Amino acid sequence: MRLCLVSECTSVFVEQKITSEELLRESKRLADKHGLKVTSHISGGTLSFDKSYLQILRRTGRTDTHMLMQMGILDSSWILVHGINCTATDLRLMADAGWKLLTAESATEAKRLVQEHKPNAALLDYMLPDGNGVELGVEFLQAVPGMLVIVMTGTILPTEEEALCEEHNFPVLRKPFLASEVMGQIRGRLIPASGVTRA
Repeated sequence: MRLCLVSECTSVFVEQKITSEELLRESKRLADKHGLKVTSHISGGTLSFDKSYLQILRRTGRTDTHMLMQMGILDSSWILVHGINCTATDLRLMADAGWKLLTAESATEAKRLVQEHKPNAALLDYMLPDGNGVELGVEFLQAVPGMLVIVMTGTILPTEEEALCEEHNFPVLRKPFLASEVMGQIRGRLIPASGVTRA
């Protein structure tokens, strides 16, 4: 069994006085003491400019990731989920904290990144603008043998695609799913062998 401390303490909640930076620091201290990952929703809430996350962002200019960085507690032990408003700056801050994260908006772009960086793992949406994640995962395995390919989908996969996933041992995550499910697959398949150096 693997445990993770969940700390619902985003910049929105801090700004709205629902919780505090002190609570977030204590959560991080507690997680570090017990060797736990710590997870929090980032940029959660709504896309509306009139309330919640984007309203706070417009007023303060501070994203959740930026807040963690300013507090001096952003590092690679964080699992940051629900990044519906996650910005390029947020991703850069995560990378500076020790993460190696590659993102692509199409199969074509993803292929280029895989050839260049040879990642250990890939999380692929089944429905892509220029292909599907299962067939792309098969191509990735040819380029990087041993890569962990995880397919996420909001629908039932066609029979042929399900068969490909079984043949190549691709875990399939049904939306919505938790970040802990992704991390569980990564830890179970990669960390015992050589550690995750690229993701």
